[in-house]
Order: sequence, then C-alpha cells, then structure tokens
Amino acid sequence: MGLGWPHLYRSDMELHPSVHVIIKNLPFMKHFITCLACCFGLISVHAQLITPDLSFGEQGYVNTFIRPNTTYGTAMERTIDNQLLLLGSRPGGNGSNVWLTRYSLQGDSISSLQLPTDTIPSSSMMASALAALPDGSTLITTFGPKKFLKLQPNGSLDSTFGLNGAASLFDCHVQEIFIDQQAGRILAIGQVLNTYNAIPKGGYVMAYDLNGRPDSSFGVNGRFHFYNGGYDFFYKIIQKTDGKLLVAGFSTIGNIRYNTLLGLTQNGTLDTDFGTDGSIFEFFTGNGENYGMFVQPDQKIVTCGYTLNPYQAVVARYLPDGNRDNSFGINGVAYLPDVLEATDMLLLPNGKILVYGWWQNQGNYSALIQLLPDGAPDPSFGVNGVYFSPFDGLQPPMKMELVDNNRIIGCGMFNIPNTNYKYLHLQGFLLDLNVGVVTPQAEPAMWVYPNPIGASCQVGFTLESAETVALDLFDMQGKLLSTLLPDTRFESGEHQVPVWLGESMAPGTYVVRITVRGQPSVAVQVVKR
Repeated sequence: MGLGWPHLYRSDMELHPSVHVIIKNLPFMKHFITCLACCFGLISVHAQLITPDLSFGEQGYVNTFIRPNTTYGTAMERTIDNQLLLLGSRPGGNGSNVWLTRYSLQGDSISSLQLPTDTIPSSSMMASALAALPDGSTLITTFGPKKFLKLQPNGSLDSTFGLNGAASLFDCHVQEIFIDQQAGRILAIGQVLNTYNAIPKGGYVMAYDLNGRPDSSFGVNGRFHFYNGGYDFFYKIIQKTDGKLLVAGFSTIGNIRYNTLLGLTQNGTLDTDFGTDGSIFEFFTGNGENYGMFVQPDQKIVTCGYTLNPYQAVVARYLPDGNRDNSFGINGVAYLPDVLEATDMLLLPNGKILVYGWWQNQGNYSALIQLLPDGAPDPSFGVNGVYFSPFDGLQPPMKMELVDNNRIIGCGMFNIPNTNYKYLHLQGFLLDLNVGVVTPQAEPAMWVYPNPIGASCQVGFTLESAETVALDLFDMQGKLLSTLLPDTRFESGEHQVPVWLGESMAPGTYVVRITVRGQPSVAVQVVKR
C-alpha cells in the first residue's frame, strides 16, 4: 500500500491545522489519547458533472472473459486490498465452470482462477454470489449443485469450512452473501423455487458461523423462512446500527407481485416493530421488485427497484419504523420514468443519492440517476438528473462502487449485439462533486471501547458537521488488515459503530486509522487481548 508508520506519524503530515480527534473509553475506563485528525465540512454544490473515466480499462470500460450466471446476484466485490473480484463462468470446459478474476481499480487485469475441479467435479456447476473476507479468502455459492464454499487466498478450497469443505444451502439459490460483523457470522439470502427434499419453497435467510456451520441461534435451525403462497425472492440484505436486519425483494400474493421489505431481529425472526408485523408490501403503480437498499445515517431506509404500468424505476424512502417518509418524492416514492429498473444505489458524500439502472432505446444501456436528498431529480446532473452510458449492450447493471471519492465503477451484464453471449462488463465514471471545505466549528471526538479490545469493540465518534468516515485496521508494520468501516455518510452528532474483529485475531498491538472524505488523517494504537 506504500504507507508506513513513519509517514503516518510525521509532524509535517498534511492535516487540517485546527482539528484533532480524541480516542477514549467509556466513563469507567479513563484512558484518553489525543491526536491529530482531519475533518471536513460540506458546502453547497454549484454544479455536478459526470463523464466516462477514459483512464479506466480501455476508453472507460472492460469486457471480462467471464460471464454472469445470475441476473441480479452479487457478481462484483471490492477486496480489502482494493481490487475488484468478479465471479462468473466461461463457456465450455470440463468439470467446475466457476471462475474468479481480479482487476485493479484502474481496470487492469490481475489474475484469473478456476474453481478446483478435482474436489467438486460438476459440468453444470455455476456461480451465484460471492463475498470477499478481510483475510483474503473468498466465500462463493454455486448452483447445479447448490454449494457454499470458501476459497483460501491461494485459491484452494478450505476443507475446514462446513462439512468436508462445503456448507449446505438447503436447495436455496443464493443471491447475496453478507458478513454480519456484529454477531460474527455469515448470512446468505435467496429463494427456493419449488419444495424439494422436504425444504419448503419461499425466501430464505440462512445463518452460519465463521466455519460454515449453521447458527442454531438464528431463526429455526439457522434459517429464516418466508412464504406468502406464491414466489418470494430475496435480493438484498443490510444491517442497521442496532443489529437488526432488513431484507428486500419481492413476494407474489395471488397474481400480484409486490415490492417487499422485511425487518428481522438479530435472532432471525420478524421484527414486529417494523412495518406491519415485520413486513412491507408495496404496490406502487403495478407489479414490481426491490433490488437495492441502504440505510442513511439518520436511520431512514432507501430502497430501489421497479414498478409496472408504466415500466419504470422507483426509489422509496421509509422512516425507521417502516412508514413511508412523505418528505421524499411523492408520498415517499421517487418515480424514474426514463429508466426501466434501478438495481443499486449509493449515498454520496454530499447527501445526494446516485442510482444505477438501465433503459432501452434501440439497444440496452446503463443509466446513472442522481436525486436530491428530497427525492427530486438533480437538474445539474446529466440531462434532468439522468446520465445515459454511451456503451450499448448492458442489461441490466448489477452493482457499483464509489472509489477515490469521485470515481464510480459499475458492473453489469454485457450482451454482445446480435449474439447470445454475455460478458461481465465494468464501466468507469468520473463525478465532479465540486464540493468545498470549511473549517469545523469544534473538534470532533472519537472513542474505542473496550481498549484493550476482544473479539469485538465499539467505535464511536462525534461530528460537528456531516462527513464521510472510514476506519481501517493495520498491523504495526503498516499492513492493511481489515476495513472496519467502509466509506459511510454520517450526519452531525454522536455515532457508535460496532466492529467485529474475530476470535482468531492474534493478541498484540494494532493501529486504527480514521479516514474522512477519502483523506487518511490519523493513526492510533489499540491492544488486542
């Protein structure tokens, strides 16, 4: 990473001259550490432009040699060492047809790896979802057969994961893998389309310990099952600061397909304090589905997907209890008639919402839509708030990452015109946020409890103004071990972030570094018991 501690601790490091951060314990732990940090305030945005990032790949895009196996599954992950890990398959071949390929954030190809065929041979094995772990290993799920696997950093299968190297998926087609750092477990979400081998159809959230064994404290025997009498698909799962979970997808009741949002407790039951007995079924203008979701720092919930009649993308915002936020859009909903589906979203450092979607006009194109915090299209972005990618053939986009605070990398399914062949396609975009900085009115404070730390700890901080904050963990040689908190937007005030470090983390001295608005600012020591 090219960063050593002498640089971090230099007295002439370029930091905001008037700011420092305090690392403290709770009142009965009276040890305080004071050190320098950066903190930036945001001012209003006068103009926002977006253009293809022509330095990314070849003229702004990369067509990979692998193809996606599911339309809305997780096909791209950003690793702890800032690489893009892609999951898919290659046409033809014998044995397992699951491939992982790596690219740099500049779109340069780094490596490719085929899942070992001698351990789990299957000519029909395809990939469905992946998650990159902080230790460099990778979790993947497959279908045909349905298996949950863990690959070590060298690409070999981890035989200690699950039973003989594979955890059971109970016939579930997984759409996303989520690492629940608060509880120290793995969650996989998806659906069973037809009852088989005594596994009833419906949507599922499955919980595993870090070794791939079912977590019996979650749901029933490690599974939360949801069935409304038709089809129930789960696409996205996120966690709120209180540890509760939110699951987005769709449910069919009779002949109607509803945009669905569920609230779950930490132990895998419906959260009856959310929505109506834990669930929200939306019928906006017709049948629809939810694909993406995030929680704002004020705990409001934002979802995206589509609705029919007309076929258009929708973004909805809810209060923490599941009621619609009527200050957003029209009665809590922003309708995007220029885009067919919205599949992913980001909350930008300026509080605006960037939506990833696609449209059709003599071809298939990706689209980026920017909304003001109240859900109205941002007139300074693209054309009336919509930017249409110049690359034909992308249907639909799957996921996007915000890197370097002003670059977007999007992943989608690229269909070669006049053929049936599909690639995983990466696109780079540049955002001109035109954001200034102001001097904060008071010094922000940050604390870690407990310190010394165990398998988990709480990191808290107080901000005088809205900021984007990240936390990273390093060893004493300056090696990045884990991103404790990826770039996350927080409003002013006091915040607490639970951090899971893991039982296997060796005792010793480590360094936590805070980053504000993409700028590394300070490093402080913590002790692991």
